[in-house]
Amino acid sequence: MLTSKSEALDKVLGLELGADDYITKPFSIRELMARIKAIFRRMEADKEKATGNAKSKELIFGDLKIYLDKRKVLLDKAPIDLTAKEFDLLALFASNPGRAYSRQELLDIVWGYQFDGYEHTVNSHINRLRNKIEQDPANSKYIKTVWGVGYSFVEPEELSKLDAKQVQPKPEAFSMAELTQDVVMKFKPEAESLKVDLQASLPKDLLMVEADIGMIERALSNFIDNALQYTPEKGTVKVDLSKQNKKVRVVVSDTGVGIPEEQIPLVFERFFRVEKSRSRSSGGTGLGLAIAKRILELHESTISVESVEQEGTTFSFDLKTFHAN
Repeated sequence: MLTSKSEALDKVLGLELGADDYITKPFSIRELMARIKAIFRRMEADKEKATGNAKSKELIFGDLKIYLDKRKVLLDKAPIDLTAKEFDLLALFASNPGRAYSRQELLDIVWGYQFDGYEHTVNSHINRLRNKIEQDPANSKYIKTVWGVGYSFVEPEELSKLDAKQVQPKPEAFSMAELTQDVVMKFKPEAESLKVDLQASLPKDLLMVEADIGMIERALSNFIDNALQYTPEKGTVKVDLSKQNKKVRVVVSDTGVGIPEEQIPLVFERFFRVEKSRSRSSGGTGLGLAIAKRILELHESTISVESVEQEGTTFSFDLKTFHAN
């Protein structure tokens, strides 16, 4: 946008209306050409970022079809007219379903430069995008608001299948101690880089458990990953196994920041995340604990949560032991 209006409000309005850049008179031709070339570079970089994780040039989410190479969107077979920025936002979200993005991250990736102080620009574009692709923009099906973080695209297929019980456990007998040892070793390098002491207490006389080993590995990994993200340097994350009647009890505890009492009932809600300032990471989908909960429900197990702010959090669950016929 080339204009004589130089007030800050004029610049904000111009950019929010979709301008890629804003330059005021008087200007030099060299500066104008440099800015145009910079926009082309950003367009190529943004397109690569937005579609780099996509396995296909065609993304399908029910009635919504997105053709990345043609920059074309169909909703119930009808074409949807999107601006360049609206398409880039949609392509980024759809290429990374379930990934939660902050408003600043969206500005950095889609706009390609820092836009300090005007994060509501993202809100304006998201609202317009919702009005175009959602049947009920007030109850969004595709673009979800992740409270305290930003926005995310429709939940991953994995959790949808778990919710619908389309995925069923395939039980087998295995050593929970050996599985735990493997998972802990997998997280050791990350724990060391975070300067967190990751420990495991694994009794040698534990009975075998009967469960879906892949699902239980995923659930345990999610608990450990969550603990590491909320434990400060020189803290401890520990996995304890023990006998509990005819079951094996698994306890994952940390000396992290803890969870406010009023938020404990919410920790297994999809996309819920404890206050951003309490975590090491601003990324992640906020779905790890929700997935772990669904997995354990499919194994007829419940999760217990205990937490004290500034002292730590403990998650525990039981698995049935294996009994040979």
